[in-house]
Amino acid sequence: MAKRVGPIAVRLRAVRCAAVAGAAIVGLAACGGSSGDTESTGSARSTKSAQDTAQGMGSSTAEPDGSAAPVPRPSASSATRSTRTSVVFTPATPQKQAVLETTADLMRHRADLLGLKKAHVAVFGGGITATAPGKAEKKLTALGEQARLEFRPVRGESAATADRCPATTAPPTQPLTACSTSTTNTPANRYDLGPAAVRGTEVSAARAHFDKQSASGWLVDLTFTSRGAKRFADLTTDLSRRQVPANEVAIVLDGSVLSAPAVQATIPDGKVQISGSFTRSSARELAALLTAGALPVAMTVSSVTDVDDSAAGRDAAAEG
Repeated sequence: MAKRVGPIAVRLRAVRCAAVAGAAIVGLAACGGSSGDTESTGSARSTKSAQDTAQGMGSSTAEPDGSAAPVPRPSASSATRSTRTSVVFTPATPQKQAVLETTADLMRHRADLLGLKKAHVAVFGGGITATAPGKAEKKLTALGEQARLEFRPVRGESAATADRCPATTAPPTQPLTACSTSTTNTPANRYDLGPAAVRGTEVSAARAHFDKQSASGWLVDLTFTSRGAKRFADLTTDLSRRQVPANEVAIVLDGSVLSAPAVQATIPDGKVQISGSFTRSSARELAALLTAGALPVAMTVSSVTDVDDSAAGRDAAAEG
């Protein structure tokens, strides 16, 4: 069923957001003013040294005779129960050290945007390790999503089946066959897509906010660069003159179609909105991923470990 929002008729489909859990239904609309709580993420790039997040590194002091005073050991009463989560990411194909360092830098930026102020991201043994205090598996895993966003014109659409929806990738300049999924994580629609008309690199800012005025829930607003705005205006002008399904624009994230709304008119201002069943957390995560930019390489999670730090503290206290 088509729902008219601004100059775009949004066709809401039950789909699963590949990068952010909880985004069950995703649509596209022209981005206008709204009221409610906001979570903003800017486009400024920030870097943070992994050493800045190291905690608990003691230092020794000198005694009058020149000898080093031992570092005080924690007492049994000071040992508190705490945990930390460690996630190891491995690139899909072996990468040079410089590429991994760039990837780790982007992951640190994402961690800052997601509020993981004590996250520690480091290149190690051909992969990347991310750790943070507490039970942080979900947020740490999100750091490794590639988050490659593309807007592609739809050339054909049909019902999907599991055997007709293998996982595929293609360079932005090449056509792509991709599928959307239902809320039960089964194939829903299969799309034959043209080359990407606008890429995620043309997103200058992304903002998550709660729209109380229209009761739309949590939304993610996108603002394109001037170049991206021109390309999106050209795309929507062309699609608005076509018939279904050739008037649809597919929003593709990491090879999965989030939605494919029909375009009714040109969107000239470079502002669009992704709406749907977002939670506060999932909307913030998607905004952070899109603001920080796509990772240069695809990463997979090779291990997740929860460590009980209190055991180490008790052992140290017992030795003292």
